[in-house]
Amino acid sequence: MSNNLNNKYFEVVLKELNSLVESKSKGRESELAESVYSSLIMDNKSEVTGLTRNDKEAFFIEKIFKGLSEIIGTRDSLNNIEFYIRKFPYDPKKTSRIDFLKYHIHNYLNEVYILKERLTKYSTIVIRAYRKSDNAKDMKSVISEAGKSAATALEEIVGMRGGHVHDKRYSEESLDRLGMLEILSNSADEEETKRAYHYLYITGYRSERKGWVKRIRNSNIEIDKVIEKFTESFREQISPNEKIIYPSSSGWA
Repeated sequence: MSNNLNNKYFEVVLKELNSLVESKSKGRESELAESVYSSLIMDNKSEVTGLTRNDKEAFFIEKIFKGLSEIIGTRDSLNNIEFYIRKFPYDPKKTSRIDFLKYHIHNYLNEVYILKERLTKYSTIVIRAYRKSDNAKDMKSVISEAGKSAATALEEIVGMRGGHVHDKRYSEESLDRLGMLEILSNSADEEETKRAYHYLYITGYRSERKGWVKRIRNSNIEIDKVIEKFTESFREQISPNEKIIYPSSSGWA
C-alpha cells in the first residue's frame, strides 16, 4: 500500500492499529497475527482466534480499519494505472499496444466504480457500528452525507452514470480508429505502404497515450481530494482529538 497519501484520518487509524497490536502482542504474537489474518484475509468474523465479537480489537479491525484499507488500496490501484500506461513493456508482435492501453483504461474506470462502492459501504458500516452511541443521530447525518457527496463527485470526475461512462474525455473512439491503422500497418502487402501506416499508427498511439496519462493523472488528483474530504468527516466524528472514539455503549471509551 502506498505511503504517499497525506490523510489525517488514515494516520490516526494506523496509529490506533499499532497501539492495539502492541498492547495485545506481548507473549502471544503468533496468536494475534492469526487473529488479524483470519479477520482481514479470510474474512472470518465469527471465529477470530483470541478475539470475540465484543472485543475492542475485533471491532476496530472489522468496522474501522478493514474498510478504510480497502479504500486506500483502490486509490493506490488508480495511481498505479497511471504508471502502467506510460510504457508498453511487451513484444508488439504478440500484444497490441492499443489493446494494452484499452485494458488499463477499462481497469481504471472499473476501479473508480469499485472505489465509489467502497466509500458507500464504509459509510454504512461505520454508521451501523455507532448506532447506539450518544451522538449517533448527528454522526449518521454527517457520514451519510459524506458518502453521498463522495459518490456524486466520483461520478462527475469520470462522467459515470449507473456504472457506465458517458464523458467524451473517456471515449475510446480514437483508439478504435488507431486499431484500424494497426491492422493496416500489419497487413499491407507493399513495404512502403506498411511503413506509412505504421508511422501514422505509432505517432497517433503516442499522442493518445500521452493524452490518457494526463487525463488519468488529473482525475487521480481530484479523486485524492474526494477521499480527503470524505475521510475528514470520519475524523471529525470518531477521532476529533487524533484518537479513535469507540461507541459510548461499548464501555471501551
